[in-house]
Amino acid sequence: MTNRSAAVMPEFGEDRAELERACATLAQGAGPAHGEVMRGASRVGARLAEHRFHVSVLGEFKHGKSTLLDALVGEALLPTGVVPVTAVPTEISFGPPGTTIVQADGSRRLLRIEEDLADFVTESANPANTRRIARVEVQREVPLLASGLVLVDTPGVGSLHGHSDLIAGLALKETDAAVVVLSADAPFSERERLLSESLAERGSPTFFVLNKIDHLNLDELDQMRSFVSAAVAAQLGRPVRLFCLAALPALKARQSGREPGVEAGEFGDFEQELSRFVRTDMARAGLETARHELARLAGDLEEALDLGEAALKFDVDAIAERAERFRLAAFEEGRAFADERLLFARDLAGVSERVASDLSRVARRVEAEWAPRMQSLAESVPFSRLENELHHLVTQAIGEGFETVRAEETDVVDAAWREVAERLRLKTEVRVNELRRLASGLFEVFLPQVRLGAVREERERFFSLVLWVEAPGDTVVRLILWLLPRRAARRIVVRKALARLGDELEKHAGRARSDLARRLDAARIRFEKAMAAEMDRTATSVAEAARRAMAMRQEAEAEQDRRHAEDGAAREAIRDVRAVLSRQS
Repeated sequence: MTNRSAAVMPEFGEDRAELERACATLAQGAGPAHGEVMRGASRVGARLAEHRFHVSVLGEFKHGKSTLLDALVGEALLPTGVVPVTAVPTEISFGPPGTTIVQADGSRRLLRIEEDLADFVTESANPANTRRIARVEVQREVPLLASGLVLVDTPGVGSLHGHSDLIAGLALKETDAAVVVLSADAPFSERERLLSESLAERGSPTFFVLNKIDHLNLDELDQMRSFVSAAVAAQLGRPVRLFCLAALPALKARQSGREPGVEAGEFGDFEQELSRFVRTDMARAGLETARHELARLAGDLEEALDLGEAALKFDVDAIAERAERFRLAAFEEGRAFADERLLFARDLAGVSERVASDLSRVARRVEAEWAPRMQSLAESVPFSRLENELHHLVTQAIGEGFETVRAEETDVVDAAWREVAERLRLKTEVRVNELRRLASGLFEVFLPQVRLGAVREERERFFSLVLWVEAPGDTVVRLILWLLPRRAARRIVVRKALARLGDELEKHAGRARSDLARRLDAARIRFEKAMAAEMDRTATSVAEAARRAMAMRQEAEAEQDRRHAEDGAAREAIRDVRAVLSRQS
């Protein structure tokens, strides 16, 4: 691993170094007695010290992730193929050319000249990662990587190999930003929707790439760009830039010593935007994340110290008795919270049912409004154009009808969501603060009341209506219609179009219903987890402080003096960290 301290983000150098020292101070002050804080501060410090910003390349298998990375690096570095290939993550960073194999036990060794990288990272040579390789680290002196960017090639989600989804999920958790690679031959699958939703939840900076556009003509590309851009924007709740490119032609150009041209689509634009982002935005965002995490860890440590110190005023039996009273109270609060979660789920299911009824009503209304227009059109359009004109009218009816209802129902769902979620937030806040008041009384210590975060904006992510109306019948049916008398054929075409209108309305209403139910359920689960974490955090903190106080009470005087000295050092570390954060705010 190469440390590029002098070369990376010089404008943030002093702040970074100061934060890195603050992480070490907090980790040392917390020590093994406060392991979670110690490990958390060490993790933050390690990322700051390495000057590394991980950008994971994610997506389904066979979409060209490895080829895109090869094009960015400028050489055919990573194994590619027509079957799921990547078995373990490969990290590509700046440095003298070389490849290091990192085993699951942490041991490292350089890849020898006679060895093939494919033997370690591919599914065929290392099935289900039986060689227990944690990752492969590749270094290349590529200008794009010189600013600290680390590109991570990940196993494709949705392959035949279940462990691939797990590894890709771990890469997602550890990444600073992501590139989602979609493919023009299979755009935006359900797994890619879920992946985008996970990225949106994390707030990760994300680039979206549509690869393999060299298989499309200009009209097909325009349609595909519109379709995928709309689908991604609906999933994220905001517009996105979709880079349409062809990674393989870009790689071939680089291999021949040329810069990718028009044959690679927007590859150059994507590369420039990625470079600009890493150069100007990511370091600042990384430092802000480190500051936020340090402040949280310092607060957790201070509260643990306060609780432990307060508990020491009592003898062992009194601490045990108070700890048991708190445990029972926490159990009751947790049981009540579980009941409230059931009510929360029931209320949101009611919202989904109400919207489903609205969607069915809208479908009937749209059909009633547009059927006469289709009949009227049938009387004025030549038979040769009738089928296409009716198809366009069906598409227009679907688009206008459901775009209108999306705006209306989004308001309805958003208002209902806020009302229901706010009820659970307030109830959870009351329960958390009740536990804190109880702990304050039992151990005679001041624990400030907390306010749980506001209900998140979810509005634009409740509805994802990708409107897609299938084209009318096949060639054989059309030939038969041409053989019929015109009046009879015209009646059949109109009847089929009216039936298709009804079918499409029912189909889109069904899609909207199931999509809304899935999205509401996902929002519910995320919110419940956040509320449960707040409950657990307080309960665990108090229980751990009581346990430590009981242990100290049972120790010899010299050991108690040592523990008091440790706590004093921890408090001094907290003061030092807060001074650093105050200077950088």
